[in-house]
Amino acid sequence: MTASKPLISVAMATYNGEKYLCEQLDSILAQTYPNLEIIIVDDGSLDKTLSILNEYQQRYTQIKIFPNAINLGVVKSFEMAISLCSGDYIALADQDDVWFSNKIAVLFEQIGSNLLIHSDDILVDDNLQILQASHFAWGKQSDKSNFFDYLVNVNVTGCTVMFSRELLNLTLPFKSYSLPHDWYLTYYAAYLGRIKLYLKPLLYYRQHAVNVSGARKKSFEQYRKNCFEVGSGLNDLLADSFFKQNADLILMRNYKLGIFNRTWLNFADMCGLLRKGRIGYKLLIFYVLMTIPPISLSAKIYDVLRKYI
Repeated sequence: MTASKPLISVAMATYNGEKYLCEQLDSILAQTYPNLEIIIVDDGSLDKTLSILNEYQQRYTQIKIFPNAINLGVVKSFEMAISLCSGDYIALADQDDVWFSNKIAVLFEQIGSNLLIHSDDILVDDNLQILQASHFAWGKQSDKSNFFDYLVNVNVTGCTVMFSRELLNLTLPFKSYSLPHDWYLTYYAAYLGRIKLYLKPLLYYRQHAVNVSGARKKSFEQYRKNCFEVGSGLNDLLADSFFKQNADLILMRNYKLGIFNRTWLNFADMCGLLRKGRIGYKLLIFYVLMTIPPISLSAKIYDVLRKYI
């Protein structure tokens, strides 16, 4: 404990991040919150990333570096970093953003009894020039109130997240590597209704050519691939007794995999969507447009609709 503040861990996974890494580390080290540890798993970087990390570790005792013996990929690397954290709360960090100095302090003040809190962010280019002053105003939904809302479309961006050790204990070891790590954590918190959005930006979220993820809209091919990955991940979650074979989870699993396979929904799933009211009708219409026409026509329709997705 420092100044009666609990330890908060920052979990970061790095891979060939030499270009922007120093700016990000400096912004984390400049946090006004007084009691931090920084856990970094490097996933076999081939550039100067590990050298930079080792230099910072020699200068700052709160930084701990764990190089992977082999490349594990981003989700498994974040799982490793999270598992190595000692804090009562864990904040996720990408290697290429820049945090506001009060980011951790605000999230800690705001999380309350929630398992997970996330914030807005400012979209910037390589040189930190502002592209969009609000990620949510640009294209993310803020009005989510139940588990099904998050199954339809996750609005959580990993680099904005802080979560409690209680959530860590529910989710480790990961039950799925098909899902992005931030979505995976989100589903557990949303299922219990203990997730909060702080609708002000707390970092500069850098968009560039080699983002692992980012704020770009997906092509139809990318969207279908994403449907397969998410559908497979939701199927993994159904094996966890925590979710008790949740009907909404089954419905959205079938929906995502159905779009990828371009097959028609069964009668029970159609009825399940219609019982959701307006959002269910919209989902069913979208499903028809993505699966019934020839794939080339579905792709054209998707290109028109994707700015609303």
